[in-house]
Order: sequence, then C-alpha cells, then structure tokens
Amino acid sequence: MDGCKRKLMRKGMLISILSLLSLSCVQKDSLLSRADSPERILFNPPLVGGNTKTIVKGTKYPTTESFTVWGFFSLHANDAPIPGPNGINYIDGAKCVHEGTEPNDYWVPSYPDADGSGNPGYYYWKDGVGYMTFHALSPRSVVHTHDWQTGFSIGNYTVGTEDVMYSHYHQAQRSDYNSSDPYDDSAGDTGPYKGVDISFHHALSVVKFGVKEAGDYAITVKKVELLSVYQTADFAENRASGALNTYSATPEWTPHTDSEHTYTLYEDNVGTPLTWVNDQGVVAPLEDELLVIPQNLDHSADGNGKVAVRLSFSRGGNDYTASGTLGGLKISGGETVISSWEMAKRYSYTIVIGQDKISFAPSVYNWTTGADVWIFPGGD
Repeated sequence: MDGCKRKLMRKGMLISILSLLSLSCVQKDSLLSRADSPERILFNPPLVGGNTKTIVKGTKYPTTESFTVWGFFSLHANDAPIPGPNGINYIDGAKCVHEGTEPNDYWVPSYPDADGSGNPGYYYWKDGVGYMTFHALSPRSVVHTHDWQTGFSIGNYTVGTEDVMYSHYHQAQRSDYNSSDPYDDSAGDTGPYKGVDISFHHALSVVKFGVKEAGDYAITVKKVELLSVYQTADFAENRASGALNTYSATPEWTPHTDSEHTYTLYEDNVGTPLTWVNDQGVVAPLEDELLVIPQNLDHSADGNGKVAVRLSFSRGGNDYTASGTLGGLKISGGETVISSWEMAKRYSYTIVIGQDKISFAPSVYNWTTGADVWIFPGGD
C-alpha cells in the first residue's frame, strides 16, 4: 500500500472517530457559530394560569423571572432519553431568560461566558434529522434533582412564595422551527420563530379566605388563623416509563408530619367591621393568599391535628373566639366533599359568622383554567 493510500485511510479513520465523538459527546460551544444551523433554541412564554401574589400572575410567564430547562437530543422520534448511540444530553439544566419586547419576545436558554468574553452562549438546533425533548422547572431557585427517567425530585421543601411549576416532556424537530427570522409571525403565535411551546403545571395548592356575617350583628373581626398546616414536604414527579408522546406520571408530595404550622391570615386589635347591605352580608376578603403543600386536611392518622380556622371577633362589646375544621366540608351548592388540598387547585373559603356558630362556604377552581379573580360564594 503506497503512502498516499495510507494517509487517506488514516484520514478516513480520523473522520469516522470524530463523527462518533460528535454524536456521543457533543459540546454546547461546538455549535455556537454553525452557518448551516443559525436558529437558536427558543421558547414561547410558557402558558400558566391563576392569579396569586407570587411570581406568576395571569397566563404568561413573568419576564423578570427565569426557569431551568433540559433538552435531550435523539435521532428518532420517541426515543427514551437514555444517553447512548442514539441520544445525548444536549441542554443540561440551563437558565432560561426573557429576551425581546412583546410581542417579539421569547425565552432563551443559555450558559455563561462561553468564549471568555463574559457574554452568554446560546444553544442552537442541530442541523439535519433528529429530535429534541424538553423538560422544565420553575422557578430556577428551587433546589431539586432531575432524572430523565423519573422526572423531578424536590427534597425537604418548605413552602413560601415560590410558585413551583414543572412541564411535561415536549418533543420537537428543528424542521418545525426553520426560519432564521426570529420575528416571523406568518404561522401565528406558535410559528417560526416564536419558539417551542411548553406549558407549566402547578405543583402546589393555593388557598384564600374571606369573612362575612350571617345576620346584621355588627361583628368586628380581629384575628383569623389557619391551624395545623403541613409546611414542609418532598416532591416526586414519578414519571412512568414509556413513549415520550404519551406523558404519564403520578406526581405527589409527601408532607413531613413534624412540620405543622400556624398561619396568621389577619390580625388587627381594632379589627375590621363586617357590613350588612341589602339584607345580606358583604364578604370581606382577607389579604393573604397562601401557597400550601397539597395534603389531607385530617392529620389524625399521623397523630397530629386537623387543618382548622380560628377566629377572634367582637360583637355587642364582647370578645369571642371560635374555630372550625376544614376537612369534610362540601363545595358550595354541591355534594362533593373537600378532604384534601390537591395540586394545581385553588380553594376559596368564605367564613360565615352567625349568632351561635361559624360555618364555611368553600369553592374549588382548577388553577390553570379557573377564574382569574377570587369568587366568594354566599351561604351560612
């Protein structure tokens, strides 16, 4: 074999080896300036729902916040996200931030200081065939672990003002996003190049309370407390194995039974006088909207108490304290019993103070599709 042929063979072997490496060990920065794949991976503002005092309001993700996103590249549709000959972890927990001005805006995953300039490096669609599967968690500040097979896990989480949300798996092709013009609206809101649609699902519950009187009793409310609420828990997405386009999971929170907490919903020594107008009580909404861990409302199986409300109020110059448990209440106007707070649901309770008793008129809304304002029903 002459020298020329040996050189060609060595060159061919080198190209083959490099090709294999490029599939199994693709680096983010190797795709930063590819002229044949100029499209950055972008996301549509994730669709969310509900109206809370937390970071998410309305139906669009807040432009001031960021979330974490993962992207798995595979050669074939619905390949399980397992690194190997057919797939690689391409986006590994990247920070996704807002760019542009509405309506020409989108969320962009990036990684810092790709070339030493201090500027962010971006992720680009791989050229040619292949699929990307995306998974996201919000907000970015939540401490978590991520596994492509089982999904997210969040350990020892104490609920506060973070609206914890996660996306289902979403698979897309570069051919669906093949316009180099990031502001091309020709295909509508989801068209090139608004970005990949991902929808977040709320992992927590939210509760809201209001107070009214059952008669014209001149009641003044001074304090309202929510008792025996589990505040800390572990979350597991528990994604089932199977085809990516048939997402299936049994997400759950496991509350820590030693984390019962008392929330003060309202407190004022002077108090708020309740009003009686047109022969009916007027609901006084309490200011605090609470994100809560999904949980059973009866903790007695754990040797603990039951979730309850305690009120301090005055009537006719006298002070009173009364309390009532929330477990087992029926939704207003129906027969459905509320025995637990469930994920992605919003619960509003009207506390009705009568002459010799207090009662509750609860309502439940799907967080992602329910009304954007709280509605307090009547009843006594």
